[in-house]
Amino acid sequence: MLTDVKGLCESLVKASAIVGVDPGITLGIAALDLFMNPIYVRSFKPVLLETVVRELSGKCRPVLIACDVKEAPDMVKKIASLFDADIFTPERNLTVQEKIEMVEQYLKDKPHLKNVLDEHSSDALSSALKAFKSFKNRFQKVEQFLKALSSRDFQDRVKAEMLRGCSLNKALRKAMLEEASSLEEDNRPTFVRMDLKEELRSLRRKVLEGEEALERLRRENLELRSRLKEVLAEREKLTSSQAEWRRDLSKKLLKDSVYVNQLKEIQALRSRLQTAEAKVESLTSTLKRLKAIREMGKAGDLILLKPIQYFTEEGVEDAIRRMGVKPGDPLFILNAAGGGPSTAKRLLELRPRFIILGTGMSHHAEEMLTENGIPLLSCREVEVKYLDEMPVVSGKAVREKLRSKGVTSTLL
Repeated sequence: MLTDVKGLCESLVKASAIVGVDPGITLGIAALDLFMNPIYVRSFKPVLLETVVRELSGKCRPVLIACDVKEAPDMVKKIASLFDADIFTPERNLTVQEKIEMVEQYLKDKPHLKNVLDEHSSDALSSALKAFKSFKNRFQKVEQFLKALSSRDFQDRVKAEMLRGCSLNKALRKAMLEEASSLEEDNRPTFVRMDLKEELRSLRRKVLEGEEALERLRRENLELRSRLKEVLAEREKLTSSQAEWRRDLSKKLLKDSVYVNQLKEIQALRSRLQTAEAKVESLTSTLKRLKAIREMGKAGDLILLKPIQYFTEEGVEDAIRRMGVKPGDPLFILNAAGGGPSTAKRLLELRPRFIILGTGMSHHAEEMLTENGIPLLSCREVEVKYLDEMPVVSGKAVREKLRSKGVTSTLL
């Protein structure tokens, strides 16, 4: 009878399974049946809950969802809720070494799994193995109890009594009592008979236990049939609403995708705005300093120099952009080496009042500038000072030095 019920259930319901889950950007899944055999091992990326549920539903009936941390993550709770399954969590978070050892021990008998395991499915497998280990003693007690009831000798006696017209209950009771009676009639010394009497009492207890077990199995049989009807009804309901559920899910995913794209665009615009505001603030600060220094220069005969870091075309353009260099501004080239006639030509377009050089300049560039009336001075000839981080020189010192070189200009 039990075999028939079991066969019926297995034909309509997938094998019960302990499913280990390793959530994250990549989701690891490992399902083991209740005899510790692998049913389904896989990693998912991207993680679509609909796909995970569909794949697991087609392979097994999850009854326990396991993870490797003490507090179950949200993804584990969602999967357990969808399958109406319990959740297993260890008493403490599993260490990397514990997970490696459990998986390696398990793979000794199943080396073919090595080809399908990755980091995520391996962690999921360790979660399932940990859950199975916690129930191992209880599973063994169930197997030992059912094994005792299904021994070949015991079945032979029961079947013989049933062939004689006895009911199953009566056949079970009679078979056990006959075994006990044969032990009592055995002609042995007194001390041996006392042992047999004890064994007889033990056998009678087993008969009663067997009857109680049979009654429990009958009740379980009825419960299984009832549960089977519920499962079939639920499956039909889920099948009828599956198309609608998929449409709703697709709409939700599309809506979420549009929202994410809009959020990214807003964040990018905010970043650009912050960059622009910082640049405006920097330029405004520089402009204020320049105006302040210019006013101080008018009062104290100081000339503000516009600094150019390097005598290259890029260096000149950078100074124009950062320092607001305009035609007629006096310049201070900190590193005058490197540039040639093309860079000198760009300076001629600005027509600076004069140029102070921080280092030596190439002969061709220097010649082009002087021939076109641009006065050149070395920082060794006039002292360059810094006022609020901006270079300045004494107007008097510049005029005297240029006069000594025979250069006169009303602009000075």
